[in-house]
Amino acid sequence: MLETHWDKPRVYIGCMKSGEVFSEATHKWYEPDWWKFGDGKSYFRHASGEMFVVSRAVAQFISINRSVLRTYAHDDVSVGSWMIGLAVKHVNEAKLCCSSWPSGHLLPRN
Repeated sequence: MLETHWDKPRVYIGCMKSGEVFSEATHKWYEPDWWKFGDGKSYFRHASGEMFVVSRAVAQFISINRSVLRTYAHDDVSVGSWMIGLAVKHVNEAKLCCSSWPSGHLLPRN
């Protein structure tokens, strides 16, 4: 899957989703900055879940600019917000969706 995108300098690959922004502090997925997402309280499309991929150029940009990049309550939403303003190719890859993983399959963590 990654080989097909190897030659692209700016790519963002993941299970692209959007969903409800939760404004209740007791909710598991509470977003303290919920009001910034508008009256519909819906997240923009972003690579959701446990895993996503960014190209080297995008990772370098994030590393260099990390002190000024806005973060939200959830890492995947934060990265997705950064990608909106960059000229990157968004790739929706179903293989990275949690529902496509075999039952009980755990990915190694470094």
